Amino acid sequence: MNQALHTWQFIMTKINAGQPVILLYVLESIGSSPGRQGFFMAVSKDGDMQGSIGGGIMEHKFVEMAKEQLAKDNVSLDVKKQI
Repeated sequence: MNQALHTWQFIMTKINAGQPVILLYVLESIGSSPGRQGFFMAVSKDGDMQGSIGGGIMEHKFVEMAKEQLAKDNVSLDVKKQI
């Protein structure tokens, strides 16, 4: 089974269990960033993750941001440049 399907199934399973999930999606990639357009991952409130937006410090920072939002029940729709 491919990575994308695993990630969508992860999202469906978490939502069906009443667990909030944040989807992180790479909209644009410039230069040598390991994350390429179309990469995506999901982070659930319990800290589980599936997929990847390219790894490294960028992914780590976005995952931490998602976990903070989920912990505070403060989830919003955001489009952010690399952080």
